Formats: sequence, structure tokens, C-alpha cells
Amino acid sequence: MARLEARIIGLWPPPSNLRPVKTSSGANLIKRKPTEPRSQLRAVIADLLRTGYPTLPRTAARLDISPRSLQRQLERSGSTYTDSVDQVRHDIALSLLSETNLNIGEIAVMLGYRDPSSFSRAFKRLTKQSPRRFRAAHSKRGVSLSRSTEISVMP
Repeated sequence: MARLEARIIGLWPPPSNLRPVKTSSGANLIKRKPTEPRSQLRAVIADLLRTGYPTLPRTAARLDISPRSLQRQLERSGSTYTDSVDQVRHDIALSLLSETNLNIGEIAVMLGYRDPSSFSRAFKRLTKQSPRRFRAAHSKRGVSLSRSTEISVMP
């Protein structure tokens, strides 16, 4: 009965980042597994890119912290939220350009850019070459994805 009630309120099955821990008294507790904050941030940004631009408030909410706390953590590590979003978008772009036949416009839309020229400028700023030139040099021919294909980035 407890499992059924837990499933109804979304607590069962438990999230994968939880693990059982025995206390000195022998009681079982559930603790969160430690995870790399930067990896969590990258995964959340990549996930939010599927539904549009990953704003700071939406990302912070998914990480269960305030937007200002997220900004402070990034500042302490010498980064900014915009830098993090740009890096995730760039990593996904590299993968899509080298492993798919999607056109540049489709990739731009998938990554939340307003238009292909915005994507091309951002890509060139980070790689010092255009998306077309990068694709020509790194393309793994023969893979074709549809627009509904899920894209994920490894943290």
C-alpha cells in the first residue's frame, strides 16, 4: 500500500541519484549521491534547449536553487550563465554538424537561435570557422536525423 501511495505522489520509484545509507543505529536513510554541479548544469541546459532558450530562472528552478545562487556559484568558478549556455549549444552543434545531415537552419532552430546567421556568428566566434567549413572537415557522412530526434549532451 505504501508503494502505491508513494507512486501516486511521485516518490516511487525513487530518483536514480538517491542511495540507501545505514546509520550507526542501523536505521536506513536515503541520501543523495554526490554529483558534479557543472555536469548537472550542462544536463539541465541541454534538456531545456529542447523547449526553447534555457533562461536563468528556468535553469535555477530545475536545479532547485535561486537564480542569484546559481550566478554566484558560476562567478566563483570563473564563469557566467551565458558562457555555460554557449558552451552547451556549441558542444551540441559540433556533434550535429559532424554526425548528421541536418541543414544549418534546422540546427540553429534546435539550439534556440533566432536565425541561421545568429548561429553561424556564434559558432564562428567559438571555433574560428563557419559551420559549413567545420562540417566539410569533420563530417561523418550517411547519418540523417529527423526534426523530432532527441539530442542530448554528455555532461
